[in-house]
Amino acid sequence: MMRTATLLTGALVALGCLGAPRAAAAQQLPAEVLDQRVRLELLPLARTVEGHADPQVIRGTVLEVTEDSVRVQIHEGAAPFMIAGSAIAHLDVSRGIRTSVESGLEGAGKGALLGGLEWGFFNGFRNDPFFSQSFAQAVISGAVFGAIVGGVLGALRPQERWERLR
Repeated sequence: MMRTATLLTGALVALGCLGAPRAAAAQQLPAEVLDQRVRLELLPLARTVEGHADPQVIRGTVLEVTEDSVRVQIHEGAAPFMIAGSAIAHLDVSRGIRTSVESGLEGAGKGALLGGLEWGFFNGFRNDPFFSQSFAQAVISGAVFGAIVGGVLGALRPQERWERLR
């Protein structure tokens, strides 16, 4: 019985030692983010009095990367501050803002898909004498309307592209 407990304890210690380098490596930040615009999602805090809180997201430029932290400036008029690497859940690097054409095409595709599905399912199965579209006609008309609206909104509001590093 004593030998089994000793073996079990030894196995648990060995597993703990194997997991420690992974945790330490996960805290190290890549040096390639220096002078880059980044989006940092911080680990959630303990439950607050208010209940669930969305994760805090910080966008800014990396000024310095150390072994266990990163110095970020969120605005030209604001002082930079340090964030511990252990507090960062996700690290994304900006790859620039899409052009209006790219964003418009993406918006048109999403709008066509959502518009076609929504209009088709909500109006294609109605048994209304004043609404004489079949399911296929409802899907097509919804897709056309959704593509137009999505394309215009996408072209007017291009979004930033992000690449996940961690």
